[in-house]
This record gives sequence, structure tokens and C-alpha cells, in this order.
Amino acid sequence: MPSGVIMQPKNSFKLLVVALTIAMVSYVAFTGLKQSKLSSQAIPSANHNSDLPPNPPLEKISPLSVPKIATQFETFFGDPADAAEITKWYAERGKFISAEGESEYISYNQETLEKLAESGDIRAMQMLAKIYMDREHFERYGFDAAKKQYWNAAVHGSTEALIALATLEKTTVYDLATDEADKKSKALEVLALYKAVELRGDLWSPENQVPTFKEMNRITLSEAELAAVDQRARQIYSHLQQQRSEMGLGDFDDSMPESVKKFFEKIKNHNK
Repeated sequence: MPSGVIMQPKNSFKLLVVALTIAMVSYVAFTGLKQSKLSSQAIPSANHNSDLPPNPPLEKISPLSVPKIATQFETFFGDPADAAEITKWYAERGKFISAEGESEYISYNQETLEKLAESGDIRAMQMLAKIYMDREHFERYGFDAAKKQYWNAAVHGSTEALIALATLEKTTVYDLATDEADKKSKALEVLALYKAVELRGDLWSPENQVPTFKEMNRITLSEAELAAVDQRARQIYSHLQQQRSEMGLGDFDDSMPESVKKFFEKIKNHNK
């Protein structure tokens, strides 16, 4: 078991249920539409770790289904040309409007996905992260194995992976936090991850999920905490950018086509 992953008996079953739930509902996360220490939290390496789940078993990933994705916000895409541009822009950021591509990847065995992930395929990385939250992997590694794949996908440009990491952090805010200070610390990390998504130019989830998260958990932030969230988000972005540079991937492309800008403006007006 990797260092730092300590499974407490009283919490292990609860965590397993959470992990399996996240693995299933992550396929429809497009519809909804830690900070342990704000100053210096280490981000897992984007490089593949051979100590984590091995390639076998090679069976198909049939238990995970991919439902047809439909959202109320598809009506905001505009004409077919704009819709195609928005869909392409999001695919480059790890969010796939159509379930067709996911259906193809769900037919791949784990060994194939591992090879694709090694080559920089963010869709394969995200699929592996979901696999690593099945019972067998979760009991051995907790969330650690899945998080490594999501961080790797984020380094390669996926904002969807950062949203998935925020979702993982959200599951610990009330279920596992030991006191109010710990809850607030974890909540700040969730918000920092969403802010990092926003820094990448992706406003969908921050616009829709952040207000709900704050309201449901009765979270209010002081000016100092708002500043800390912003600082932590920029630290996350900087770490990801540094790893991109070390891998020869160049700077993030945070540009936004006019069609995407109009799309976000419609969402913003809808949420008022």
C-alpha cells in the first residue's frame, strides 16, 4: 500500500461505497450541471507509477455503463457550427458531450487503457481513474490510484479531471472530517480546485456546482479565506504547468472561442 494511505476500519466501508458511487455517476457529471494546508500541498506526480494497480486483469470493463448524455444546457449551444466548436473545445478538456467516444473506450481492457494513458490519452486516464475506484483496487489503494490518473489527465489538459478531483474532495467534507476546522479546510480545497478549473477557462462547473456546494454545506468565506482559495488555485495551476513543461507539452491553451464565450454567458444569465 502506498505511503500516506491509511484505511481506518470504521471508515473503509463508507469510503468504498462513496468510491463506487462516484465511479458510476461520473459518467453523468456533465448534467449538473484539501486544502489540508493551503500553502504547500504536494500534487501527485503525473508520471505513471508502477507500484500502483498492475495491468491485469484483462477482462472487459462491462459493469460500467455509459448512458446517453443529455442536459438542459444543450439548448445553449447555438447553431450546428457553434455546437460543433463547443463540443470540440470541451473534448480537448476531457469533457465529452457525446457518449459515443466513451462507449468505445469502455470496450477496452485495462492493459489497453494503460498503454493509451502512457501515450497521453486523457480519455484513457479518466477511464482508468474510474476503474481504480472499483472494489478490488479501492481496497488496496483507497482513492490514491484514481487521483494519480486524474492529476495526470489534468496535466495533459483535462479540466474535467480537476472537477473529478473536486468531487472526490467533496465526499470527505462532512462524512470524514473530524471537526469544523477540518471541514472548512477540505471545503477550501474543493473551491480551490474549482477555481483552478476557472483559471483554465472552463466556467461550466464553477458556475453551476460552486454555489450549490456552498449553499448545501452552509459555507461562508472571509476575505482572507477567499484570498487563500485564489492562492491555492494558482498554486495548483502552476504545478500542473510546471509538469507540462517538464514533459515537453508546452503551455496550457486557455483561449476561448466566441461560441464558448456566448455559451457561458447564457449559463450565467440562466443561473441569475
